[in-house]
Amino acid sequence: MNMKSQLFPNSAGVVPDALNQGILSAFSLTQELQDMMVITGAAGTGKTSAARHYQQCARTVWLATMTPASASLAGCLERVARAMGIEGTAHRVSRLDEVITARAFGTGGLLIVDEAQHLSVAALEGLCRLQDQAQIGTVIMAAKCSQRASPVGRGELASPIGRHLALERPEEGDVARLLAAWDVPGKVRELCHWISRQPGALHVLRSILRIALLLAENEGQDLAESHVKAAWSDLRGAA
Repeated sequence: MNMKSQLFPNSAGVVPDALNQGILSAFSLTQELQDMMVITGAAGTGKTSAARHYQQCARTVWLATMTPASASLAGCLERVARAMGIEGTAHRVSRLDEVITARAFGTGGLLIVDEAQHLSVAALEGLCRLQDQAQIGTVIMAAKCSQRASPVGRGELASPIGRHLALERPEEGDVARLLAAWDVPGKVRELCHWISRQPGALHVLRSILRIALLLAENEGQDLAESHVKAAWSDLRGAA
């Protein structure tokens, strides 16, 4: 195995064959139907990686990432406007809503709102109105968290969202495709599948594999369980 060639399968750290196919299908269907859905899942279940990949491959896709600073309706719409390449717009909610709608209407596009657990009910209601006015597909993605912490999926919205995809952990098939794309030896894969079921899921697995491959390369050896366990110990504690 050429270890150096395996450290970073591509520059974005995303292996297309290892992407969660359920999420990609949800993006495609939402864009085709021009409706709205919610995707929730723990960190490492592949939401953001799939969104970035879909944006690169599909037409007219905007990805807006929320933060605690964008919790309000105005803050949310500013992020959306920036994702659409709209600059220099007054920060008034009515003006932002008007300009975003004008930019998006008739495009058949898809708006993906990531990290939506930071948004207030007012911001989420604003996204529902925006989707209706602009007639674009809209996917709201949020980290799985306590109901008290986030209004996403709690049924508080005046405009209910019919479709909801809940991701508990990465699919075994997604993990298998990732390991195959990284050319991980068969004898190491059982341990890697176990790691993928821990908190952090695919995020942690990718980090551990990078470290393990470096360790193996430094020793002039093929990747082995000992390298993965050493990487796990370094990042998370003894395996």
